[in-house]
Amino acid sequence: MPVWADSQVYRNYDKSFVDWVRQNRFKDKPILCVFATPERAFAQMTKVIKERGPGKRDVTRMENPIEYLDAGGRAQTKPDRPPLAFISLGRVSALIDMTRYVRAYFKRRYFNEVRTKFVGMKRPLPMTLMYQVDIWGRDLVDVDDLVNQHLLRLEAVGFYLTVDHPYPMGEKIVWSRLEGGVVDKSNYEPGVGQRMLRKTLTFQVDGWLAYPAEEYGIVEAIDVTVDRTEDEVSSEELLDSFTVD
Repeated sequence: MPVWADSQVYRNYDKSFVDWVRQNRFKDKPILCVFATPERAFAQMTKVIKERGPGKRDVTRMENPIEYLDAGGRAQTKPDRPPLAFISLGRVSALIDMTRYVRAYFKRRYFNEVRTKFVGMKRPLPMTLMYQVDIWGRDLVDVDDLVNQHLLRLEAVGFYLTVDHPYPMGEKIVWSRLEGGVVDKSNYEPGVGQRMLRKTLTFQVDGWLAYPAEEYGIVEAIDVTVDRTEDEVSSEELLDSFTVD
């Protein structure tokens, strides 16, 4: 019988990758980070800052106050945009990796001592997950510093990511690597307003999609009968019977 029916849907990989990115620092504080597409990055960061409330940390204050009139006609100010620098990231693709695919089934992969049952599962499906990291900033020195923090944490071109998988697969270490180089997507001449600097890194994660596991009971005894038959289908005479414990 199936042990669990919940779908993995890569939430475990998203969380682990976000945690890895959040280890970078900006002005001696953890860098602000949101899981969002580049098009939704500023809207999502604004939402996060408002939910956290003002004054908790200097880097979470909204910038560029603008004036407006409230319902009573009184002049007020409100922040216009989230602070820079910050990081947005998102999972852009998930593909089956046939180079790591092996058709196999583990009937006795684990043993549940509480339920006294074996737990079996199909070999997890190898998946290649692509994550895009966008670093946003106003000053080139800040953006380059955050880019270099990512690069200096790599072992050559990659790093190991610890990911928790559904039972009974559990916590596994997977290999992740930088694909290509650093891509500059900055708008150095915006025309109106301040310039927006943006540099992009793309990472490939060798992940796994776990199949539902199943439980199997322990064989405690086998009943054996020895019969005489002419057609190998029907029994004509019972010759012997015994039990193997």
